[in-house]
Amino acid sequence: MLKPSADLSVSIEETFHAQCPENKEPWKAWHQGTRKNWGFEGFREIANLRKVGKSSAGAISGICSVIAEWVSTDSDEEELNWAVEWLDALETNYAENATDLLAAAPEICLANAQLGRGEAVKHWLVRLTDPSDNTTLDPVYAELAHWLMLSGQLAEAEIRISQISSPSLRDPLLAIMIRRSHRGKHRSTGRLTTRVIAGMVSNISRAAR
Repeated sequence: MLKPSADLSVSIEETFHAQCPENKEPWKAWHQGTRKNWGFEGFREIANLRKVGKSSAGAISGICSVIAEWVSTDSDEEELNWAVEWLDALETNYAENATDLLAAAPEICLANAQLGRGEAVKHWLVRLTDPSDNTTLDPVYAELAHWLMLSGQLAEAEIRISQISSPSLRDPLLAIMIRRSHRGKHRSTGRLTTRVIAGMVSNISRAAR
């Protein structure tokens, strides 16, 4: 697949910004496609078309999805350094208005987590927390829990699952967690999982009254 001209890339970006600034899926497909077909150099060129502080939540989500999937601590040093610098710039530029990127929060936190940037994840979670709505960060906790389970970090995944308030997001992950814990070495469901199950039972009982 030939790499498009800079003008065509800008045109595509402008169309996305005009028609689907917050819709993550088109942006993910666009940025994943650039990384897959044009390599790191092509993806970086596209990702750098706009300044970090002037990108939409959809664009940020797409870039972070590439970082999460393609970049790791074992990556080429140039790509890893770019990813770290880009994530640092993102955190700095949205230090005072992080909630503008709430729609992209799962991808932002996952990209940071996969690069071992635990402190950055904590910073984002603090800035994105809405005291009036305890479900705001549920998609973030769910994304992190799913990744932790896939990477075999079941104890850590259990903690993230326990932080999810919405049953529709929490319960499917809890079911996966229990199956994985019984198949592997992590035999005990643990106190947190037990507490989550107890909460589920309590919610079902209240709904049946």
